[in-house]
Amino acid sequence: NISPNHLCLLVKYTIYRIIPCLTLLHQHPSMEDYVWHWYIINGYEQFDNTLMVKTVTYGTWRWFDLATLWDTGKSPKGGLILFS
Repeated sequence: NISPNHLCLLVKYTIYRIIPCLTLLHQHPSMEDYVWHWYIINGYEQFDNTLMVKTVTYGTWRWFDLATLWDTGKSPKGGLILFS
């Protein structure tokens, strides 16, 4: 299980490439369209202690707090594919 701080570092240092992401289940209502769904993380912005990530799916994009996106409250949660 990866910590939120470690996840932020991974996203920041691999974002020069797209990051495929899968969310299996999620408790937050704003993630309704992302349940059992593959999408792409292809950008980020840091605001104080919040890392916002740009997600792309269904031909459009949205900004999410990475902590909210990652903390699904469910198990299994899904995952990221990080290319080296």
